[in-house]
Amino acid sequence: MAAMTILGEHLAKGRLERPAAGPPEELRAALTAEGVLELAQAVRGSITYRNYRAPGESSNWAREWMTGTVALTGRRLVVWAGGAKRVDVPYDHPLRARSG
Repeated sequence: MAAMTILGEHLAKGRLERPAAGPPEELRAALTAEGVLELAQAVRGSITYRNYRAPGESSNWAREWMTGTVALTGRRLVVWAGGAKRVDVPYDHPLRARSG
């Protein structure tokens, strides 16, 4: 019954994905070309939404637990989780420079 509930949630959101799936081959090839320094797969974590607004959805606070992949290359940090790229920040990004 739980699998049907999860499947129903993914279909209701307009996508069908494998929650534990890693990044697609195109992203893996790009990361390899940049020189992977560290790669951690099956990392468990969460995404917290605060004051989230989207068409047909809103939430003051919500947390989604998921499993994903974290990659650190010579150029950027990438986090792939829940079937989507969640973080892709190059080291020279202006916001990163301000953070410390």
